[in-house]
Amino acid sequence: MDFNFLTEAPSKEDRFNSKSHQLVADSIVNVFENKPDVHIVGLEGNLGSGKSTVIELIKDKPECKSYKFFVFDVEQHHCSSTKKAFISLFSDWILGFCGKEKVDSVVAATDKALGNVLEYEKY
Repeated sequence: MDFNFLTEAPSKEDRFNSKSHQLVADSIVNVFENKPDVHIVGLEGNLGSGKSTVIELIKDKPECKSYKFFVFDVEQHHCSSTKKAFISLFSDWILGFCGKEKVDSVVAATDKALGNVLEYEKY
């Protein structure tokens, strides 16, 4: 007996006849290209709705090769503190491409965001 298991991985192509994933990806790229004040885009949707596929379609566009993408899949961290996981992973991602002169400020900001810094005023 042969089994065929489906993988939980984003596609690099839009396989729907309507090309709905590609239309969403194109719209987001249009925002990147024409709205310089927009720096962050979030995608929300049900499990398996194609959010990661849309991101892959965007990343593959030649005009987006210079952009940096941080992808956080909340489903992978549903059994832990989502906030802590996001802050830690985002900090590690930033540290991966920031210069050495920025490391201390990124670490300090991360510690503050995680509540590792106690600030008080003595009266």
